[in-house]
Amino acid sequence: MSKKSRSSLKASAAPAAAKAPGWFERLKRLRLRFQRKGLNIHMLLEDPAEHIAEIKRESAVADTSEAAMMSKALKVVLDRHASSRKVLAHLGLLERSLSRHGLKALEKLPPEVMQRAMSQLETLVSDWSQAGLAALRARVTAALIKQRRAGKRRLPKAAEHLSVFQDSKRLEVNEASLSTFTKVNALWGHNLPPSK
Repeated sequence: MSKKSRSSLKASAAPAAAKAPGWFERLKRLRLRFQRKGLNIHMLLEDPAEHIAEIKRESAVADTSEAAMMSKALKVVLDRHASSRKVLAHLGLLERSLSRHGLKALEKLPPEVMQRAMSQLETLVSDWSQAGLAALRARVTAALIKQRRAGKRRLPKAAEHLSVFQDSKRLEVNEASLSTFTKVNALWGHNLPPSK
């Protein structure tokens, strides 16, 4: 055989080896596991892709049940008062998002909404021993920290100090001159009903 034919055989064999790995390459990809049955020990070779898919299925089921538990606990808190969902709009939005989207809702909601929802929830709840509420508080806090670290949807510095009037922690107060006060007092004095 000539050198050209040998080199062409090697060149054609190289792509074939890259396309279809041999038994040793396939063996290296498998996961080795030992299982004991009675007095015997069995050696098992498992495909890691199947193992990863099984773990993902189990975690998805666990996430769904945890989201349902948190949603149910939040529903119980909001059901105490008839108009709480209207008054506490951010908390109502968090409840609806959890029931519709599960734990993915915590990744999709803006951090401002989750922060206001948590401040509203903290005004309603004094006992955090219930598992659903404690898990909700921990998950929302973790999601806020994660979003803050990622720098997602960060509020500008000027907007952090503005009042939202639904959160009692931030209130903007400005001083007015005496002339402005007397003008406003005169306007409001005419519109007020007479005191008894």
